[in-house]
Amino acid sequence: MRRAQAERLAAGDLGGRARLRAHRRPSKFGSERAESRDGRRFASKAERDRYEELRHLEAAGEIRGLTCQPAWHFPINGVPLTIGGRKVRYTADFLYFDCRAGTTVVEDVKGHMTRDAVLRIALMRAVHGIEVQLVKPRSRR
Repeated sequence: MRRAQAERLAAGDLGGRARLRAHRRPSKFGSERAESRDGRRFASKAERDRYEELRHLEAAGEIRGLTCQPAWHFPINGVPLTIGGRKVRYTADFLYFDCRAGTTVVEDVKGHMTRDAVLRIALMRAVHGIEVQLVKPRSRR
């Protein structure tokens, strides 16, 4: 990096890049990106709020092993399912072990179910035998 560029960046001049980020296209379903207290970023406020709830449950010892954005692929007869050369995958919002029930839980926070989400959740059940728990966001009134 040249010295002039470094000085401009240090002074806060991003060379027009800041304008591009400021005009980000709104979400298809109106969700706003959100950040948790510990700095983790989420696709929606509802997802962030559920993360905060799960963190409290983990601190209380009711759950353990909280993982964000776990992903699964769908191998069928040993061959990965692909569309247009890309592996099909499902990324849930959370994965954790529920100590009271003694089970592993896969959760997805959904305000609106899309056809794509319905299909991928059905594939999770059929290929991996995993039931995804859907969590509806609380109304913000």
